Amino acid sequence: WDGLHRSLTDGKYGWNNGEFPLNHVILGGEILYNGDDYIMTLKRPKEVQEIAKAVKNITKIVLKKGYEQISADDEDYADFISEEDFQYTWDWFSNSIVFWELAAKENRYVLFTADQ
Repeated sequence: WDGLHRSLTDGKYGWNNGEFPLNHVILGGEILYNGDDYIMTLKRPKEVQEIAKAVKNITKIVLKKGYEQISADDEDYADFISEEDFQYTWDWFSNSIVFWELAAKENRYVLFTADQ
């Protein structure tokens, strides 16, 4: 999820980087919990609808350009940068598009959680 957030924003890991709605795919939204063990963010139905519109326009080429913004000097992610990691990021992202579309269609909230 870290590589995906970086690819959809500005190449960095941060709560407020990038632009809405793509910066809400992972970290954006209401922060419900941010601890050493995990994070939890809530996306409201209107946000989910905007995210769904935005993600369906992201091609593999577009995501790759975003992935290439991740700095090889970033000590938190540099060891992961590879074609294999990008392919993993793309696979996860492309499979999530249907999820976002369905959540938007059904006017759902989305809760994102991840281990730290």
